[in-house]
Amino acid sequence: MRKNNPVIEAYGTIDELNALLGMVRSALQPDFASMADEIRVIQNNLHTECAFLASMQSDEESPALGENHVEWLEDRCDSYQEQLPQINYFILPGGTSRAALLHFARTVCRRAERKVVAAAGTFDFPEVNIMYLNRLSDLMYLMARYVNQQSGIGDEQIQYE
Repeated sequence: MRKNNPVIEAYGTIDELNALLGMVRSALQPDFASMADEIRVIQNNLHTECAFLASMQSDEESPALGENHVEWLEDRCDSYQEQLPQINYFILPGGTSRAALLHFARTVCRRAERKVVAAAGTFDFPEVNIMYLNRLSDLMYLMARYVNQQSGIGDEQIQYE
């Protein structure tokens, strides 16, 4: 398979996201150790998604994500959301370096989602893999806001000038 094949593009981008999350996890230590532990779980799940894409099979032998993985992300989103003030505006990515890394990872995750959608037409591809990346980017957004909040930095609203 050529390096520009949509499937290789997809799992290459997920691999890039996983490496970036390794940087995020390192940056979160020791102050946000429980969040770093959540990132470790996510990294393992992303490796599973890469393995599934690399095998291009959907049988019981190949590793795969399931609805339970998406539900775990949704549970984590709810947990962080409950601890954050409601906002109804777009925010600038940034704040602390940790939050900025999470925002960067969120954008790479969105790109990975687009690549997976492009690859999905090439073989029997479960929708749960796309849902996982979609919810993961939401979680990273909330994690970034949480890290900033815990660091005493509020959300910075975008100014349209």
